[in-house]
Amino acid sequence: GSTVQQVAYKDNNVISGNNDVVAIAPEALVSPNPVTDVVVFELKNFAAGNYSLRLLDAQGREVLERNIGLSAESVSLETLGQGIYFYQVFDEKHRVQATGKLLKINE
Repeated sequence: GSTVQQVAYKDNNVISGNNDVVAIAPEALVSPNPVTDVVVFELKNFAAGNYSLRLLDAQGREVLERNIGLSAESVSLETLGQGIYFYQVFDEKHRVQATGKLLKINE
């Protein structure tokens, strides 16, 4: 009876060298995707600050750039043709914070 058979630890939410801290990455949510005329960009897990949105066509040409806030923002794509577009969200120091793609279709 003097040998340890089992050890149980209780998680008390104290961060120590044994706990992994997971950083939540910023992400841009895009809806709807595919889009016909107006798309909504919502920035999640971003630090407070000023951000800009850049939209590139399939050949890498910039077709739109504008400032974007942390709340959901509508962006009109009515003047763009059908196809795949890539978006980038930049911070004030021009560092890319989020990227992705969207599909523009005609109704």
